[in-house]
Amino acid sequence: MKALASLAQRLTLRQRFLVAPLVALVLLGALAVGLIYESYRQSALLKRVADQDLAAYGRYADAFVDLWEQHMALYEVLYDTKELDEEKLYERTKAGCTPSTAP
Repeated sequence: MKALASLAQRLTLRQRFLVAPLVALVLLGALAVGLIYESYRQSALLKRVADQDLAAYGRYADAFVDLWEQHMALYEVLYDTKELDEEKLYERTKAGCTPSTAP
């Protein structure tokens, strides 16, 4: 810190006014590089979310919908058991509650 202070004192006022814009330019360049780096990092994160996480959520949603459909089919079978005998109930259950093939 002392070396920087002594360097500033050795410079004339005119030289100080010439150095200040160069320092500002260097700082702005560093800021621009930092912002570009952060932009690339955020872009990579969004790409990962779109490619992996959203695909996983889609698979979970498909599994949930399939589970819900099977639940509703089972509910319908159990709800309508009052007027069916055992054989008809078995055939209807076999035809209505078959698991779907997941990819």
